[in-house]
Amino acid sequence: MFSFLSITLTTHVVEAQTLTTLLKRGDAYAELFAYSKAVQYYEQAATYTPNDKALQLKLAECYRKLNNVKKASYWCEQALQPGEGSAEQILAFSQLLQQMQQYEKAHVGFEKYYKLQPKEKRAYMLLSSIDSISNWNSTSTNYIINRLSLNDSVYSDIGPMYTENGLLFSSDRITKNTNNRYSWTNAAFYSIYTSFSQGPQFTKPRALWGAANRFHEAVTTSNPAGNIIYYTKGSSFKRRPLPDEDHIVRLQIMSRAKDAKGKWSKPIAFPYNNEEYSFGHPSLTQDGSALYFSSDCPGGFGGVDLYVSYWENDHWGKPKNLGSEVNTEGDEMFPFIAADGILYFASNGHAGLGGLDIFSSRKIWDQWTFVQNLGGGINSSFDDFSLITQDGMSGYFCSNRAGSDDIFSFSKVAINLTVIVYDKKSAYPLANSSVVVYENEKPIATLKTDARGEVKTNLAIDKRYTFKAEKPGFEPNQMDFSTLGLFNVNTPIRIPLEKLSKFDMKGIVFNAGSKQPMNNVKVSLLDQTSGRKEELTTDPGGNYHFDLEPNHDYVVNAESVKCGLSTKDTTTRGLEGSATLVMNLPLYCKGDTIKIENIYYDLDRWNIRPDAAIELDKLYAILIEYPTMKIELRSHTDSRAPDDYNLILSQRRATSAVNYLISKGIDPTRMKGKGYGEMLLVNRCADAVPCTEAEHQANRRTEFIILSL
Repeated sequence: MFSFLSITLTTHVVEAQTLTTLLKRGDAYAELFAYSKAVQYYEQAATYTPNDKALQLKLAECYRKLNNVKKASYWCEQALQPGEGSAEQILAFSQLLQQMQQYEKAHVGFEKYYKLQPKEKRAYMLLSSIDSISNWNSTSTNYIINRLSLNDSVYSDIGPMYTENGLLFSSDRITKNTNNRYSWTNAAFYSIYTSFSQGPQFTKPRALWGAANRFHEAVTTSNPAGNIIYYTKGSSFKRRPLPDEDHIVRLQIMSRAKDAKGKWSKPIAFPYNNEEYSFGHPSLTQDGSALYFSSDCPGGFGGVDLYVSYWENDHWGKPKNLGSEVNTEGDEMFPFIAADGILYFASNGHAGLGGLDIFSSRKIWDQWTFVQNLGGGINSSFDDFSLITQDGMSGYFCSNRAGSDDIFSFSKVAINLTVIVYDKKSAYPLANSSVVVYENEKPIATLKTDARGEVKTNLAIDKRYTFKAEKPGFEPNQMDFSTLGLFNVNTPIRIPLEKLSKFDMKGIVFNAGSKQPMNNVKVSLLDQTSGRKEELTTDPGGNYHFDLEPNHDYVVNAESVKCGLSTKDTTTRGLEGSATLVMNLPLYCKGDTIKIENIYYDLDRWNIRPDAAIELDKLYAILIEYPTMKIELRSHTDSRAPDDYNLILSQRRATSAVNYLISKGIDPTRMKGKGYGEMLLVNRCADAVPCTEAEHQANRRTEFIILSL
């Protein structure tokens, strides 16, 4: 029994000593940034203490630094649940989960990080990126992607640059000339290689000016003549800025010139290099007038930012930060400025699919704007960076999607486009609108807008399209669009629809005397704007109806053999939306008796009062409208005065009315005035019959009878 306990205790002591030794050695290598060696000792230590969260986090961090996403994510999951840990740990773990395409878990972590860092723009961008991944992945079929033959199957190849006959690129591959290894990865230091293209294949790479021994040399750009190369030199952490420890050599931008004999000069430092900060990833404009690069120098927006320096008076001017539209609290790196002025760059601070994504931006009025994720195909859930292109339709980029950093070619075969249909007046989106896509005037697709008034479609390159939008109640509208020479589309096409202006006219044709509707009367409509004429006859209710056009002038006539013609004009000019114009048409027939309302005289007087003149003016208008009409103007009284008196009074009143119309210019031969006193009562209120005042008022009237038309 004693012997057994002794053996057990001895074993535990040996295991404890071994564990302590492994941890010390792992920590020592980690402090020297020799992560490739540190993980070897940490992995062995984990077999002795499988539940040690602190050790698991060390392994996760080392593998993250080595860019081994799969193992880094694994060890994070052993130590933490999504959303657990410090803000820094939550961010790192969530980004790893996103790269592993565990989007639900990543969303939990980003949501917690956003709560901890609500003022950080990147926090919101990372959270929102999860919701956009399906849209970005929909573009993956827009590209043909191929891994280049020049890649080493184990080591990293990054930073392609065009040469006259092929590519320059950087690699940490181990060759027979490799003298030193980079302790961080245990690979060689990055050196610049050249390879010539032979169709889709490339020749065996060779070092441009010899393998680097102590520092990385990578990510190149050249002047238009190709005889000056700018590149990054330093002990870099691949695609990440260096920490602030004093003994670490940071990134520097260097240049070398080639003489007429093809000999390269010694390196010349970029004048703004600073031993306290990193400057790298240079990209020259096509004319050599501006140098874009990345740096973690002070005054930026966080992490690594993009800057530009302009060639002025034979020297490089003071660098300028590209601003908050491009730069974020994260890292913006690997800029490439294309011939058409589009800036391509990699970022982990803008919303993306995971890791570094490639974005584009345009400069408008000295401001960078329209930052756009290039979407699936070019981007993946892993690190994608260093895109270069000569025509915007094809080129090269780098990615570690296959394990190590490799160079891929891409060819654009389609473009994603968003079309937005909206109400022109209110600017509100129009859901369930129909969008028909035409290619060469032939319909190729019919789409329906969503609740945001949007449809998304893929278009082939180098084609011309027309988008026709329609929705009931709106005027159709269309927009032309060409994909000739386009690499991507930064803004959607917006198609405004104007509410359909539906105008019509309706009314009743009626007898002016009896006020009764008239059946089977011919009604005609003349469109004075277009010359169109339309005719119909009224129904038993005297109704008619015409459809009208916006911004047109019209004349409408109602005509009867017995009753003459009634004419009115109208217009739809200046009217908005939809409207129904009501136009009732009176017809005046021979023998009709028409009461003139509200004709009043002072007691025992016959002169025309101002209020009576207003009513007689209406009769004047009728006589003007019907210039051949002849009338008898009649005046009546009630029965309460003597008959002779009433007859004389009514005659004087009728004569006064006729004289008023003559004074307005009506031909006296067209009118005669006659007083009827109490001879034509309209009710029972004769002499000695008791009646109300209202009943007597009905007999005191002025009217006219149409003698002829």
